[in-house]
Amino acid sequence: MACTATGLEFPYRMCPTVDSTRAMDYHWLLWRYMGLNPPNLDDGLLMRLYNVHRIVWNFLFAVCFPLTILINCFVSESFMELCENLFVALPDSFAIIKYANLWRVRGQLKQVHQILRRLDGRLHTLEEQAIILSAERQCKRIFKAVIILFTEILFNAGLVVYWSPTRQLLFPSWFPWNWWETRQRFMATLLLQLVGLLMHALIVAGNDTNPQAYLTMVAAHIKALSMRISSLGHEVGQSQEQVYLSLRDCIEDHIIILELMDTLDKSLSLACFFQFFCTAMSQCALGVFIFYIDLSPSKTVFLLFMFLALTMETLIICYAAELVFYEGEQLTIAIYSCNWVDQHLKFRRALLLMLQRSQKIRVVVAANFIPVRMATLLAVFRGAYSMFTLLRNVNMRE
Repeated sequence: MACTATGLEFPYRMCPTVDSTRAMDYHWLLWRYMGLNPPNLDDGLLMRLYNVHRIVWNFLFAVCFPLTILINCFVSESFMELCENLFVALPDSFAIIKYANLWRVRGQLKQVHQILRRLDGRLHTLEEQAIILSAERQCKRIFKAVIILFTEILFNAGLVVYWSPTRQLLFPSWFPWNWWETRQRFMATLLLQLVGLLMHALIVAGNDTNPQAYLTMVAAHIKALSMRISSLGHEVGQSQEQVYLSLRDCIEDHIIILELMDTLDKSLSLACFFQFFCTAMSQCALGVFIFYIDLSPSKTVFLLFMFLALTMETLIICYAAELVFYEGEQLTIAIYSCNWVDQHLKFRRALLLMLQRSQKIRVVVAANFIPVRMATLLAVFRGAYSMFTLLRNVNMRE
């Protein structure tokens, strides 16, 4: 019989062992393929082959391929052509910067896994386990949704190429040969770019969804802690000393969560800043190109999907950070909701200290000065619109 808790049914025949790090399984599997997460192998033939793979893969798809898109910006012959190149080159360039930052902080993310496992070991009830399992499934669904969105973008880019009266690539790029001269060269270049775009989509998917996954799991653990705290003192037959010991356990869990947020803030701060700046600049360039160029229906649909993808990259991060903030507020309410009235003085003193600590809600701060919240997304939109107005005026003068 399946285990049930608060109306949620676990998809297992037996009660599962909760592991919050499973929410990031897809990411670490992906990073192993890219070379960021080497396997535990002896220094033998397999390890040497893996090192060759990671060097070749990163050189081709994290260095050479982005350069084909970036160089194309410098050979633009008009302002509109520059805007068309920018809305592709900017996300591409910042994706590589975030990828390099991910390489830098991967050790800190492994520390986050250790902290999450400590929290998993302190879960008490099926209801708390259900919260963690639900958050894990949500993280994996979002990862799959992002992959599907990027696949749809490539599909629409293929339609633009198919319906184009002239030979053109999936995305504006520069190659050191005249790819348009013959059909054979064009098809070979198109296939080469498609492979590069697929590999680059994997980099972007890992960059965009890993902050959301980690923040979502933190929010789930805060929610589980709130549930535990709100029930303190309400169970029949518990002595005041037992309730006090339960409160001490909750305080220790809260300290672990604060430690987890400190580690995540160091790991995700720079990535979030790059994401906000990239989104604003890319949306601005995309807006100029859409409003001032006559486009075919297929090209319009493609650009709308690009705009959706750029917005989604920032939305999922802001939503996850907002979720952490919301659960932090609910933790304060849960502290008030426990049966503190019937407890002795040392319980109330400890509860008061926890209440004071919980009111200082931690949020991820991008580049140490931009709080990551849903309101930040609106600020990004406003920044994009301001830059759009500036570029529009430049175009009108021309």
